[in-house]
Amino acid sequence: MNPRSQGALGIGRAIARDSAKGYAVFVPVADVSRYDLIVDTGERLLRVEVKTTTQLNGEVSLRTMGGNTSWNGIVKRISGDDCDVVFAVNLNTGPNASLQRAS
Repeated sequence: MNPRSQGALGIGRAIARDSAKGYAVFVPVADVSRYDLIVDTGERLLRVEVKTTTQLNGEVSLRTMGGNTSWNGIVKRISGDDCDVVFAVNLNTGPNASLQRAS
């Protein structure tokens, strides 16, 4: 599976999870944002960054200091200024994790 397909599946899982909770989920029209989704919980809008892996051991690893290398080789660092929630999913194990920044 190529990285773009993997990322699309992760975003789909995030949309499914948040929609099942009754939240309205919005996808940016262009890929220019530092987040992948906007979720309206009814109380606030959350900018969600989705990170997807296929590690066979079931782990989801996020580097908080070194950044994340995208499909085009560019290192992108995640900051609390860029998103409110990081949704992490391992496509092999199924469980999803949502890490929300303290406000």
